[in-house]
Amino acid sequence: MDQLMFTIYTPLLLFYSRNGEDSTDTMDDEYHYQETDNISKCLKSSLSKTLTLYFQFAGRVKDHASIECNDDGAVYVKALVECPMSHAIKQPNAEVLKNFLPVDSKSSEASTGALLLVQANFFQCGGMAIGLCMTHKISDAATLSTFVTSWAAAAIKSCEDMVSPRFDFASLLPPIDSSSMPTPFDWIRGKFITRRYVFNASKIALLKCKATNESMHQPSRVQAVTALIWKCAMAASRSNYGITRLSVLVQTINLRKRCVPPLPENSMGNLIGFSIAEAEDTEISLQLLVDKIKKGFQDISQIVAKGFQNEEMMSLIYEFAEALKNVIRSDDTDMYMCSSWCKFPLYEADFGWGKPKWVCISALAASVNTLVIVDTIHGDGIEAWLSLCEEDMDVLERDQEFLEFATLNPNVY
Repeated sequence: MDQLMFTIYTPLLLFYSRNGEDSTDTMDDEYHYQETDNISKCLKSSLSKTLTLYFQFAGRVKDHASIECNDDGAVYVKALVECPMSHAIKQPNAEVLKNFLPVDSKSSEASTGALLLVQANFFQCGGMAIGLCMTHKISDAATLSTFVTSWAAAAIKSCEDMVSPRFDFASLLPPIDSSSMPTPFDWIRGKFITRRYVFNASKIALLKCKATNESMHQPSRVQAVTALIWKCAMAASRSNYGITRLSVLVQTINLRKRCVPPLPENSMGNLIGFSIAEAEDTEISLQLLVDKIKKGFQDISQIVAKGFQNEEMMSLIYEFAEALKNVIRSDDTDMYMCSSWCKFPLYEADFGWGKPKWVCISALAASVNTLVIVDTIHGDGIEAWLSLCEEDMDVLERDQEFLEFATLNPNVY
């Protein structure tokens, strides 16, 4: 799957307040410099220690099937931000947040340059934001989450909590010969705007009830929120085009737990599958969309349960690659890409200065019709970053069904 993966960086932002306290006060310049210098040295040294385990991420892409472990290293940058952290994350703006990342997530360097880049941002109030970008060519969200867990453990000198990675997935699904390999996915397309929506626990509970009928089990938080956003995005597209168009929802699935036997959570690489659901009805219910989403998950799970080393799995990879390219090129189909980062322990990443106040994945919404969702800080709500064309977004944000459950870009805290 690494060979077919998008040539982008997977971005992540972790925001920390000083001593776990929120403040807008400006620190004394000399004290601020000394403190940030000490923290930066700790982050840099612990990053180096972590890379001794994850040494592949200090290498470079050699060709379509291998990484050259040449110790060229990761990139580490320290940045001083001339404002309090609260100013940066009060009703956060996706374009502003990109400044806290070390590289544009869509940079071509993802296939030729450093595989891992870090930017440590220090605010005047003593707050900090750690921005990471890891190439998607050899990593998925679970890989990045595992790396962050290990790095945080190294920073607080908790060696027993560092997770040793496994890079042996190629033995289960060997590399494809370049002469017969489908071209990698290219999904970066179209002009778009990105918005942040928050669904709190009480609203999600109501939404799950609305998305359930007597003949089906209640959907998960992710399924309910995804179905609602898909439904309202379809309605927005129909309103602007004036006609009903085929709508395709493509969702990434972490395959580690779905394999038989399950793969270890510390397995590195793109251990993801893609669930596909289609809808074309003029008036389609929330319950029906949930059912389509569930069926898509069940279909891919049944195939993966047979193991990776089977002809059906290889055929599925080829067929999906070609089908996805056809959908992307189609002018009469709306394709929505959805990725869920829920349940990854990102809010547990303590580098010695407390747990994150906010985990942000806004820069992942790097193309039109893209949805990326993550847990809120207490784990019971959902934060969604949605990218649509401006016309569809304008209709969506006037959709009363959508506004019944979603809050547009509230303050982080």
